Amino acid sequence: MEFIKNKSLFPILILCIGGVLGAMYYEGVATERWGEMQSETLESFKAAVEQVMPMTVGVWEANESEDVLGIANEDIRRVAGAYGALARRYHGSYENPDIHLNITCGFSRNVGAHTPDVCFVGSGNEQVSSVEKFSIAYLVELPDPEDPAKTMTEDRIATFNTAVFRGWDPSGNSYDQRVFWGWKDAGEGWQAPRFPRMKWQPNEPICKMYVSILESKGVDTLKAVETFLQDFLPTVDPLLNGKYRGLNSVMGETSDAGETSEADETADGGEAASVEKAAEGAVDGDLSAVPELDLSVEEDADAENEADVSGAAPGLEEEDGVDGDLDLGLPAGALETEKDAENSAGSVSEKEEEVDEFTL
Repeated sequence: MEFIKNKSLFPILILCIGGVLGAMYYEGVATERWGEMQSETLESFKAAVEQVMPMTVGVWEANESEDVLGIANEDIRRVAGAYGALARRYHGSYENPDIHLNITCGFSRNVGAHTPDVCFVGSGNEQVSSVEKFSIAYLVELPDPEDPAKTMTEDRIATFNTAVFRGWDPSGNSYDQRVFWGWKDAGEGWQAPRFPRMKWQPNEPICKMYVSILESKGVDTLKAVETFLQDFLPTVDPLLNGKYRGLNSVMGETSDAGETSEADETADGGEAASVEKAAEGAVDGDLSAVPELDLSVEEDADAENEADVSGAAPGLEEEDGVDGDLDLGLPAGALETEKDAENSAGSVSEKEEEVDEFTL
C-alpha cells in the first residue's frame, strides 16, 4: 500500500475515469441517446430528396403516384437511420429498361452502415458477382463562390459500387438485378469509399443512393445506367448542397411578398381614385366629393393675418350700389373685422380733429 500513499497512481486513475466518461458522452451523442440531433444540412437533404427530384430523366419518366416517401415502419426507419427517403421507379422502354431509384439521407454513422452486399443477402437475396467500382464523368453547374448570382461549370467523376444480386418473386421465379450504390455529402460528388463511416464523421449528414436495373438479354445495363446518371446527376448535385430549404419556405416568402405588393397597389390605387374623384367633383362644381380637411390651423393663421391687416390698413368703404354682403372670396368674418377696423379708424380721426380744434 506504499504506492497508494505516494499517490503515484492517482494521475493515471484520473485519466482513466476521464477517458471512460468521455467515451460514454461521445457514444450517447453519436447514438442520440439523449435526444434527436438537429441539422440544417440534414433538413435540406430531406427537403430536396422528397420534394424536387426530377420526374423525367432523359427517356425515363416517373409516375408520382408510385413514389414512396419516407419509411412507414418506424423500427426499420430507426435502424436504417433514414431521416428522409424516396423510392421511385423510372419507366423506360424495351431498349432502356425501367430503373429503380432509392435515396436516403441521415447521419453517416447509420446511413454508411447498411449496404446491399450486406442487407440484400441478409433479406434472402444471393450475390452472384463481386463488388466492382463504376465511375462516370459528368458536368455540373454550381453557384460561383465569388459571385453567387453567377454559375460555374465543374467537372466531376462519380464513383459507385456495383454488383449483381439474384432474387425470387412470390411465384418462385428468379431474377437478377444489378445494383449501384454510393454516398454524397454537401460539398463533394458521389463516392464509394470502402469504409464510409470512417470517411465521414459520425454526426455528418450524407445521402446514400441505390440505382437498380433488371438484367435482361440484349441490354447493356452498365451503358443504360451510365446514360441515366449522366442526365440525373447534373440536376441532383446542385440540390444536395445543404442549402436547399424546400418548396414551402420559398412559396411562403413569395406569398408574403405578393400580399405586400397587392396591399401597396390597393392603397396606392385607392388614394389615386379618391384624388381623381375629388378633382372631377371640383370641376363639376360638386364640392361634396372633395374630402374634408382639417383647416383649423389655416383658419387661425388667416385670423392672425386679418388682425394684422386690419390694424395696419384702413377699412374698406362700401360704394354706392355695391352690396356689403358681396362674396369676395374672403373667409367668414373677414368683412366684420375690416368694418370694425374702419369704425376704429373713424373714431381716431374724430378725436384728432377735436384735439386740433382745442389747440386752435
